[in-house]
Amino acid sequence: MAAAIQGNVQLVQDELLKEAGVAPDNWPDAVLYLSDFLDRQRARTDAADTERLAQTIGCYLGEAIVQHYDGQWVLDEAQGVGVDVDGLHAFPLNKTAKHLRNGNDDNINSFFSVIPKLLEQRKERQE
Repeated sequence: MAAAIQGNVQLVQDELLKEAGVAPDNWPDAVLYLSDFLDRQRARTDAADTERLAQTIGCYLGEAIVQHYDGQWVLDEAQGVGVDVDGLHAFPLNKTAKHLRNGNDDNINSFFSVIPKLLEQRKERQE
């Protein structure tokens, strides 16, 4: 699993971010760029391309969450590959596929950006 994820992360960095002049380790900017990229691709991709694109960019989104929010990759039997950030589980591959299907209603940038708020709410409920 880890090799496939890292291969997809590297592909996004080399083929999409580098070409666009986006620093691959500037996670917030990279996710914002990829969100806009997905919006541009929605009408251009068929079902097979959509699945591949969702898997590839979803791996990068997950790695961005892992690196930026100090998370880790996990495998959930029901939902598949995901990330865990301090007990909060997110499924970036699924979210990326939803973004491609539904557009802004399932925006990956919003998904990435809301994590601190969700962690804070979770912490407040536990206190």
